[in-house]
Amino acid sequence: MARTSEVVHDPAPLGRKWAFALGAFGSMATHTAVGFFLSPFLLEIAAVSPYIVSICTFLGRVWDAITDPVVGLLVSRTNTRWGSLKPWITMAIVPSAIVYFCFWIVPPFSEGQRGVYYIILYLLYQTFFSCYQVPYTALTMHISRDPKQRDQATAFRMVIETLALMSGSAKRGYLISGGFVAVVSIVLGAVLVLGVPEDKSIKIPPPQSFWKTFKSLLKHKTYRTLTLMFLWAWMANNVNQTNFILWLNHGFGLAGDFQYFLITLLCTTTATLPLWFKVMNKIGKPLSFALGLVIQVPWTMANFFLPSDTQPWVIHLGIFTASIGLGAVYLIPWAMLPDVIDEAEWRYGTRKDSVYYSFFVFFQKFGSGIAISLSTLALNFADYKTKPCCGVPQPPTVRETLKYLVSVVPTILLFLSLLFTRYYELGPKQTLLIKQKLEERRKRLQSEAVDETVPLRHNADESPKSNGSLTMDEDPIQSSSSV
Repeated sequence: MARTSEVVHDPAPLGRKWAFALGAFGSMATHTAVGFFLSPFLLEIAAVSPYIVSICTFLGRVWDAITDPVVGLLVSRTNTRWGSLKPWITMAIVPSAIVYFCFWIVPPFSEGQRGVYYIILYLLYQTFFSCYQVPYTALTMHISRDPKQRDQATAFRMVIETLALMSGSAKRGYLISGGFVAVVSIVLGAVLVLGVPEDKSIKIPPPQSFWKTFKSLLKHKTYRTLTLMFLWAWMANNVNQTNFILWLNHGFGLAGDFQYFLITLLCTTTATLPLWFKVMNKIGKPLSFALGLVIQVPWTMANFFLPSDTQPWVIHLGIFTASIGLGAVYLIPWAMLPDVIDEAEWRYGTRKDSVYYSFFVFFQKFGSGIAISLSTLALNFADYKTKPCCGVPQPPTVRETLKYLVSVVPTILLFLSLLFTRYYELGPKQTLLIKQKLEERRKRLQSEAVDETVPLRHNADESPKSNGSLTMDEDPIQSSSSV
């Protein structure tokens, strides 16, 4: 039986948790509005061709995927009197809000010039977004050393993120809603900076090269599995998100009801977050995540069979059902990542919070960028016609293509995510044992008066093998099975 010890309770003030959660408003409101509305806006308001839109989306997503690990490495090498995370957050707040507002301005240029304009904006936006989001998500580890406290702060954050979608839900008035979101993002970003202190006891490890860091993360099996679980689920969500407005318009002629469908999605997702928080503490995070995926599958499959005269209440019912599972996808992977980082600290003796978070988002965005760009390009092959207003019929091939994009594609991606969930090994018992071992090590180092500037290392009976794996007696993941 594995050794146990009393775990130090590390409560975080409620105000700190809410300040952290409110900091998510700007990034989620802008990023989700771009995901939901940018492609329809460029196609139907700015009158940009699907081919140019697919190029814009692909370049923006790939650039976003590149900037995440780069920013993560730069953050890990930053050491100022204000910390390593908050200087980056502060620097990115205002520029990202300004660039986001400029998205919803249609310049009096030719179609090609407008395409270049939006590509440049997209690249700038994704750069500033990474400069904010990477250190912001890494700030989770500074809320508390107690996993339950971090999970609660993450749940607060997800509530704010889902509510943030409301600010951009109106299809009309892009410029007004864009200005509103930009201003609120600046204000709540300031609340985050002032309300959440950095834990100065978390030491910055010596810097490594990009490829050395990348390879070390890929060797970490638990991190690799979690990333693939989240990658496929988030790709499914992004494909649905990008094509949802077009599907309502050209599949059912219900584009005018989009706000009501979105309200159903947001209210259901937000209401289920506390439920998922309780469920994952009851049955464990991996099983809860798998349950959320299973709940989404029936609706994505049903989309393939819905006729064009489907009543709105049927769509509301389907969205309501799928949104219950969507809450798990929003919340649980981000609650699992701190556990994986704790495991990495126990295994390798150092913490690389910003690097783990940045590469986590890197894989997510790179996969999403490819999926979204290919789906937009599919509309181009389906002979999608750009137009200045809604209501003009599209060729039958457009509806058929959209049907596959909101049914078959996300269903396959959800099943891939479910497959990798089976191989995730860090359950509730393992998480508790790792936390206990970390607390034991910290107490031992304190009692031995070890200099805090020296990275934490394993003692002889904890040292990793040359391949980074541990024996059954040493590894909490293996030894917990005998508890």
